[in-house]
Amino acid sequence: DRYTHNMTELVKQLQAEKMRVVILSPTIFDDNLERWDNRGERPHLNAELQRFGQMGKQIADQAQAMFIDLHAPLQTITQREQAKDLTFSLTIDRVHPRKGGEEIMVRTILEALGESPYVYDVVIDSKARKATRQTNAQADKIQAGDGKLTFELTEHALPFPTPAKNRGFELSEFDEHLNQQRLTVTGLSQGQYELLIDGTSVGSFKDAELAQGIQLATNTKTPQYQAAVKLRELVLGTKMELEQRVRAMSAVIGEDWRTVDPQTAVAKIDAEIQERKDRNAYQGWSGYIMPAARKAILDRQKILEGLAQVRQTLREVPSTSVHQYELRPTTDSQ
Repeated sequence: DRYTHNMTELVKQLQAEKMRVVILSPTIFDDNLERWDNRGERPHLNAELQRFGQMGKQIADQAQAMFIDLHAPLQTITQREQAKDLTFSLTIDRVHPRKGGEEIMVRTILEALGESPYVYDVVIDSKARKATRQTNAQADKIQAGDGKLTFELTEHALPFPTPAKNRGFELSEFDEHLNQQRLTVTGLSQGQYELLIDGTSVGSFKDAELAQGIQLATNTKTPQYQAAVKLRELVLGTKMELEQRVRAMSAVIGEDWRTVDPQTAVAKIDAEIQERKDRNAYQGWSGYIMPAARKAILDRQKILEGLAQVRQTLREVPSTSVHQYELRPTTDSQ
């Protein structure tokens, strides 16, 4: 009853502020005792989480808010994989999704929010020298002659560079559902063709493969993939590391972390660390976050400057990119 009351009130307050509300179901509790030692947990916890998801759905319906069920896809995939391997789990501790659970949640949420599955989906008729389908890209300057086909694509997205052999992306079928960069070329003479993008060879394909459509989002040789990797490294590397340091300062020092004297803050942190050590409470989360905040506050100016530079770089990323494509017969074809 408290859950229903509090969630209903929270949704009302958010909607009163003109916010779009999305209610997520809880995730799963992995109740497979073949995988986990019985630590005394009640065996019906997974069913309880499912019931709370049903309650969330009712709250969303009453408030005309969106509801996304995370429990069902996680449970379905867990049961499917455990039928093959009883040691399988999408969690690290029966509760927290890892090992594929996060990727399944991401795919479920993005699809529910209406994210397009296409980086682009383009069909080129080489005989007619025109594009017959152009989803999220625009084809221009289509020319054919001497067995070759060249064209220009103005593209509005980059592929998502999913790591090779990542079990989570495989289980979630992320590429198939949300990362399709499909190029289809019909009307080519029979043979083998080399595909070049901006002068870089990205692979060799038979005319029949090209007529069926090829998936380029996972092709690590394309300029688009390489550009996406650089962005991923910037966001998941530099930006995330800097933001985690800000998080540490905010959590330990408080709202005035931007203006407090660093040496004064360090003295307070040192005193609290010693006090916690004296009562044997300096461990776990505090054992990580407090020294992280101590180190960060001394580098505060560099952190702020670094974040400003990263954010400016991201703002300057163009919303479109133009690439030159060429299909030419290989020696084998000739």
